This record gives sequence, structure tokens and C-alpha cells, in this order.
Amino acid sequence: PAGGLAAIISGIFFSYLLPPLYSATLGNYPNISLLFGEQLNFFHSVFLAAVLALLSLVLVSKLGQPDEEKAKLTWTGLGIFNSAQLAVFFKVLLLSLAIYAALGALVAMNGLSPTVAAWVGAAWTFCCFFLSAKLKAKALTVPVYMEDRFWAGGLASCAIFMLYYFF
Repeated sequence: PAGGLAAIISGIFFSYLLPPLYSATLGNYPNISLLFGEQLNFFHSVFLAAVLALLSLVLVSKLGQPDEEKAKLTWTGLGIFNSAQLAVFFKVLLLSLAIYAALGALVAMNGLSPTVAAWVGAAWTFCCFFLSAKLKAKALTVPVYMEDRFWAGGLASCAIFMLYYFF
């Protein structure tokens, strides 16, 4: 709980701190301002604030004492994933982050247009969610569009599309 509270508070703090800090420091460097602009883009700011909030969550959680009863409220404890599925999830997550970073680097180096990167990133994102929804729907014997992960994939892919399209 302390890590979660630290993440919420630090996320708010960083979301307000990063844009003026960037403008006062890194935004003044020509190479960096050519890449990200003189002012920090909203999506870049949100991404950095989320990463810093996640680091706060992990750090504060590691410093605290585990609560055995609350430890049951995890993805594995609640039966959302078993250990093997959780391993696959994190591998796909890391692969996704690598793909998003590569797309961003290609757009920044003018090797790929933002529109193409937007479509590739959105398609990858939707496919990841769709496959997860398809597996869950099959287990529940319901159509895939009745699974929440299908619709979450649509929303997430739209967000990824906008991230690159407005690069």
C-alpha cells in the first residue's frame, strides 16, 4: 500500500515538474530540442512521469515489509495468471517496449514516418491484446468480443497510434 501511495503522489509530482524542468534544462540543447521540441510533448511527459512513478512504487515497496494477506491479491494469487503465463506476459511486455523504442528511434532519425510507426505500433498492441482475449474467451466459451481484453486492446492501440502519429 505504501508503494502504491508513493506512486500516486510521485506521479502527480513528476507530471507537473517534468515540463518546466525540461524547458529550463534539456530543452535548451539544440540536439535534444530538435528531437523532442523546445517544450516537452504531453505524451513524452506522461511516459516519463509513469516510469518515475513506477520506480517509486518498486523502491518504496522493497523498503517496506510484505503483508502475507495482501500478497494473495496479486495476478497469480487471484488466478489471473499462473507462473508460466506471467513469464510469457513479461516477455511480451519487454518485447513490446523494445518494438515501441525501435519505432520511436526510427521516427526520430527520419527512417520511418510517424504515420507508419503509428499503424505498426497500434497493430502490434491490438494483436497482443486480441490473442490474450482470444485465449480467455476460449476458456470461458464466449465470443472474443465479449472479453474485456478485446476492448482494452482497442483503447490501448488507439493510444499507441496517437503517441506516434503526433510525434
